[in-house]
Amino acid sequence: VRSFRSPPPFPGDHSTERPARALIPINVGGRILPQDRGQTTGSARKALFMTTDTTAVIFFDNLKREDVALVGGKNSSLGEMVQTLGAKGIKVPPGFATTSDAFRRFIIDNDLTSVLDDRLGELTAGKKTLAETGRAIREAIAHGDWPADVEADIRRAYRELSKRAGIENLSVAVRSSATAEDLPDAS
Repeated sequence: VRSFRSPPPFPGDHSTERPARALIPINVGGRILPQDRGQTTGSARKALFMTTDTTAVIFFDNLKREDVALVGGKNSSLGEMVQTLGAKGIKVPPGFATTSDAFRRFIIDNDLTSVLDDRLGELTAGKKTLAETGRAIREAIAHGDWPADVEADIRRAYRELSKRAGIENLSVAVRSSATAEDLPDAS
């Protein structure tokens, strides 16, 4: 995995190594190709990335349990279920996940890193309660806007999901899926 150095996107995250892009399976003509690691260039690279999966959105049928850091525990489990149970004839609702990269872009593009730092600093200093801190952070996030390309990817994935289901304007459930929710010390 190629990495680049960048400032930490989240409060308390002092790691400077970041993956250059999310590693996602590439589906070309129904065949999953090895994950692109930056070696593919030019028109071949363009052809690889003209799929429904992007670094912002990945369909469940391209996710496995190992993808927790990329899409969270619930989403990676759903991907595993779609692949293993679907192959046995058990119907699992289709869907897609937005990635941790998409969330980071949302936070950075809306200048929320300092808001998170400030609110969490007030909590740590005992100036605000956990409820007040959570409310302030949720409000800041609720007032943000998706970066235009990420929004376009989400809308494109929704249209594809509706097409796969054969229902225009398909009703969907939206669930959160944290990347650290299944860690042993998470509660």
